This record gives sequence, structure tokens and C-alpha cells, in this order.
Amino acid sequence: MLQAWASNVLGRIRTAYCYSGIATRIALSLGMHRSAARHTTLSPVERESRRRTWWVLYFFDRFSASKIGQPITVRDEDIDVELPSMDGLTREEMKEFLDPRNLVINIKLARIIGNICKLTSSSVTSPAVCLAHINVLASDSNIRHPQGHERSLHTSGPQHPQPAPRMAR
Repeated sequence: MLQAWASNVLGRIRTAYCYSGIATRIALSLGMHRSAARHTTLSPVERESRRRTWWVLYFFDRFSASKIGQPITVRDEDIDVELPSMDGLTREEMKEFLDPRNLVINIKLARIIGNICKLTSSSVTSPAVCLAHINVLASDSNIRHPQGHERSLHTSGPQHPQPAPRMAR
């Protein structure tokens, strides 16, 4: 994963996509996309580390795939691992992790990007149908901002008041 990140930073997006694909397939073979409840021998910190590692791979896969127009590695329907959280961790264990809210927001955004990638890479879907699906995704996709504000993905950045019209001289 570090090689994928470094490749991305250096602008080698295709290389980053390949490395993230390898890392994602290794994670799949380890079952990281599955709920850790089945892995009773893991400590709460190990379970949360697995979750966060999986979701960072998921996020990176979708973003790198979207940048170069390639298919995503794994379907959402095949994933049942819980989202990152601090639930079940003691105060001492919580010190091991950052607040998961930003990661969760990025995961939700990655899901939307993955849906768009699936639509745009389909040879069956017409451009008009694809745009209609994207509009539905955008209008239905409200992500809760960490400070509690609703932000819709179909708005483009912060809303600024328009300047008053100039008076004619």
C-alpha cells in the first residue's frame, strides 16, 4: 500500500492503481473484507486495525480507478466488514486510533465514486442512462459532515453570497 501511495504522490497513477490492486487482492485473500466478528482470536485493537486497513485500501482502489478510467477491484455487495469506529475500545485502546469520522466520510464518497465507475465503464449503459444514474446518486447522496452539517455532493463547494449588482452611472 505504501508503494501505491508513493506512486500516486509521484504522479504515477497507473502504477499506483496496480499496487493498490495487488494490496487489495492480498487483503481479500486474508478475508479483511469480511466482518471480523468471525475472527474471535483478534483483540479489539487488531479488529479495528484490520477494518481501517481494509477501508483505506477500498478508498484508494476507487479513487485510483476513477482517475484512469479502470474498473474497481471489488464490488460493494462482497463486503460486510463494519465501518471504522471506536465502539468496543477502551479509553486506552482509543489512543491507538484517530477519530474515524473523516475516514467514514471518505468511504461513503468512495462508494459513490465506485458506483459512477461501474456506470461509466459499462459497455451496455448509454451515456444518457449513465448521466441519469449519476444525477440520482448525486441527489440522494448526503454525507454528514463531521461538525454535523449536511452537505450534498451535488453542490460544488461552499456557497458564497453573490455580489450586489453594480449601479449604472
